Amino acid sequence: MSSLIAARDTYVLRRRFDMPHGNGTIDAWAVSSSQGIIIISFYTIMMKAIVTYFWMAVVLFGVGLFLQRHSPHDSDSSATTTTIGLWNFRHSPQQVIYFMIRRAFAVRTSRDLWYPLIWFAVAAVALAASLVVPILKTQSLKIGNVAPVNPKSVFVPYYFDPNSDMLETAQQMVLAVPAAMRAVGAAGTIPANTVFISNATSSSENGTVFQLDYRYGISGSDFGLQKTPDLWLNVSGSCITDYTWYQYEDESGGDVYHMFNDPSNVQVVYPSLDHGPAFATAYVDARDGYISISNISYALLVSSVGRQSLSNSTDPWYATENIVNNNPPWLYQVKNERPPLSCREETVWSYRGHTNDTLHLRELTDNRLSKPVYIALSQNLYNPMVTLMTDRIGRSSLASSTTYVQSGFDAKQCSVIADMTRLINTSYIATRNILSDSTTMSVQGRGDLLNVFSAFSANNSGSDEFVISSPDIITLSVKALIIVPTVFVGVIVLLVVLAFLPDPWRSSKELNATRLHALKRQNAKTKTRDLRESKGNENGRQDDRRDANENDGGNVGKEVHNIVTSINA
Repeated sequence: MSSLIAARDTYVLRRRFDMPHGNGTIDAWAVSSSQGIIIISFYTIMMKAIVTYFWMAVVLFGVGLFLQRHSPHDSDSSATTTTIGLWNFRHSPQQVIYFMIRRAFAVRTSRDLWYPLIWFAVAAVALAASLVVPILKTQSLKIGNVAPVNPKSVFVPYYFDPNSDMLETAQQMVLAVPAAMRAVGAAGTIPANTVFISNATSSSENGTVFQLDYRYGISGSDFGLQKTPDLWLNVSGSCITDYTWYQYEDESGGDVYHMFNDPSNVQVVYPSLDHGPAFATAYVDARDGYISISNISYALLVSSVGRQSLSNSTDPWYATENIVNNNPPWLYQVKNERPPLSCREETVWSYRGHTNDTLHLRELTDNRLSKPVYIALSQNLYNPMVTLMTDRIGRSSLASSTTYVQSGFDAKQCSVIADMTRLINTSYIATRNILSDSTTMSVQGRGDLLNVFSAFSANNSGSDEFVISSPDIITLSVKALIIVPTVFVGVIVLLVVLAFLPDPWRSSKELNATRLHALKRQNAKTKTRDLRESKGNENGRQDDRRDANENDGGNVGKEVHNIVTSINA
């Protein structure tokens, strides 16, 4: 996406759309960054609550299973004591962890150790989940920083207008230059494996021969296309220094070239009079025809001859010679007869196993690519992007421009390899940003230029089928926006269902600390009363035995007394 922060009127918020991602799309919803932060914070709290409520459901279920096998009034059971503490600390997995550690050290037998250890592990998992899940799932909620384009902000000049005059061409250049300058400014920031460039050098009787090959690919997702994210643009090219194009030096000291070895295409490079940075001029071989030809020849003719240098160089574009009447520190100057670069570039679009050129791009995508978007792409790809960037950037197009100081430069630090690497990287960025850059055209500089995008958007749908990137946008996943509240409600329903299940699940209420304390007091009173009754019964039995003994003794005495009386008589 573009390195420029998109203006607020260039995109549409709070609208559901397909966000390009890889070779597919994601159902998305875009909001402002401030709104997105609030939504993400709310969902983070909700996800933490989901974990907490699910933990409570696990506790309720586990306690219910325990109550099927044990009585909550059995205060002498180690497992019951553990379960009572678990129930009363159920709102905090952290408190359960502390409690289970204490219980693990308090148990008397190894058989009672496994129960608190199991709940310790479960509580630890719940605590970790309450911390990790909100962080990880927030990433699946925020999926980007893009929003659908506002079609009214798009402006695409008619670059390939054969009837345009010099004034219109100049106006088009004014509109296109800012985007080109942004691209060259970011040329050194792209990852190393994005654009593949290889080079080789060899010697010839005319000088060093330099050859460079390059290639890069841009996907529909890179362009921001919503309907065809799996569309691919593959660009490959090759350049070589061609000394045969140079013909002679004219009377004015200019180097005369026959471009593409065509005598009818004569170009002259004159020595520098202003001692400014070297620059290149791009030429396209007109013999390659119209845009339907995806394999196009072009050339870059450098204007470096006569530039003063601090150091010596043998590079094809910056080879130096001694200055006869030198003016220190400028001891060298660039030689005449600098070779142009002869290049050929192939542009191929591929879509689901089929390939074609830019002219037939809509047919390639079975018209899935809307006509307005196709117009925006084709108007910027009518020539190799390297040639367009060379023209639009001017003296800033070559890497050697960064070494200029006052009226000269350091030729030793400059090379055609560095210049072409800068141009190719710039071309990659400019190509990738074609659609997003179309929303940055200055309104003041448009004048009476035709906007071909709006001309085709009037009668064709699909003018908003690409996205704009901005740090002021937060893109949210519709799937996550729906799933998280659904799970939240589901967990609450689960808790309600478990809470209203019949016994023994409902008996978990008796594990409340206050209720348990009352039960213990009631049990203690009952035991005291039973003990007193049992002591009273024992005393009664002892009295009965004493009375019985006394009765038995009286009877014996009476019998003895009767016997004695009868004998005396």
